[in-house]
Amino acid sequence: MDARRRAAVFLLDRLLGESGSDGEEFDDDFDPDFSDYYDDRSRSASRTSSEEDEEETRPMLTTFGGYDYEFVDKVSDSQTCPVCLLPMKDAVQTTECGHRFCNDCLHGILRSENPVCPNDRQNIKANGGFFSDKAWARDILCLRVKCKQITRGCHWFGQLRHAEKHQGDCPYEEEQCSDCGDYIQRRHLNTHYNEECPQRLVECAFCHHNYRFAKKKLHEDNFCHRFPLVCTNNCGALRIPREEMKTHISDHCPMTEVTCPYANAGCPFKDKRAHLNRHMESSVDNHLWLTWYSLVETKQELGNLKDLRQKYVKVQLVNAKLTQSSAEFREEIRDLSVAVKRLEAQNAKQMKQIEDLTRKLEKSTSEEKMSVDRRPFAFAGKRENADMINRQLNRGEIQIICPPPPEKRKNSSDNKPLP
Repeated sequence: MDARRRAAVFLLDRLLGESGSDGEEFDDDFDPDFSDYYDDRSRSASRTSSEEDEEETRPMLTTFGGYDYEFVDKVSDSQTCPVCLLPMKDAVQTTECGHRFCNDCLHGILRSENPVCPNDRQNIKANGGFFSDKAWARDILCLRVKCKQITRGCHWFGQLRHAEKHQGDCPYEEEQCSDCGDYIQRRHLNTHYNEECPQRLVECAFCHHNYRFAKKKLHEDNFCHRFPLVCTNNCGALRIPREEMKTHISDHCPMTEVTCPYANAGCPFKDKRAHLNRHMESSVDNHLWLTWYSLVETKQELGNLKDLRQKYVKVQLVNAKLTQSSAEFREEIRDLSVAVKRLEAQNAKQMKQIEDLTRKLEKSTSEEKMSVDRRPFAFAGKRENADMINRQLNRGEIQIICPPPPEKRKNSSDNKPLP
């Protein structure tokens, strides 16, 4: 069957390449070297990823349009597509020459520049040059076939019309894992999900958190807080939960360096915890003496604290008095502030009065100065008159008659005869 398929592919390529010259005949022979370039659709279950990559890189010159099954019933030559040499799928018949082909194979011919029938070289029209032969297709669908996964152990066989439905349910068909992306047979898919898939969710046996199986080491080395560890002090403990390691080191590990419980009393012991019990047994007398000495010092300190407490009480009393005095001083300061504000208001009022008096004084001083400036002119005129009178008196031109005293004026008035 593989040799027939490869030959059909080669012949179809030759046909498509030579469709431009209708009179030329094509050779049925083919070069076996070309078979390496065509896709092999029946891949075995044991293929590796490298083989799949190699197959994907091969150029696909064409695709098969027929049914790629192993038939139980005999397939007649008239039911075989002359292009792909497989039983026809969705059979169509040409209107000119009446030859039948797979629907996909005929459309492959129609995509060429000059589509012709590969049997008789008759032209095939893209529109109206063929029709669907449903009766022929129905006869082919009644043929019995085997499951494609017969090599894997599936023993199903039935009519071709039911084969596609079976392939959708066949437990030997591969299905892609939704977590890791690998293709697994359906019958093994549940086992793969639960036990084999590297991306499956699993529950940690120590902390009971879920994580991807592929990240188990990362979870256990960094995130699991209950993962059992070996003591970092090499004490011999093997299964210490990670979250309890610090507590083990500080409180239980015999290799941890510790001090004596009587260190506050003055014991200088500092060694591994494993040696602590022996030290405690051998130093009982020394510990009692250190405890007694520490007790005496504590008593002295208590006495000192008592004196300090008395001093503290005295300081509290002084502080209370100072607080009271401070309150009184604040009240006096408040009163003084009010008095200062009142005096400042009076001072501002008096300053205003002084400014008014100063303006008035300046005004009266300027007026008096103007009146003093006018007096010399009046005195000058009076002096000239006095000088003239003196000159006339000296020359005897005028006489001054003095009035009698008041008593004589009175007597003279009495002796004057009546008219």
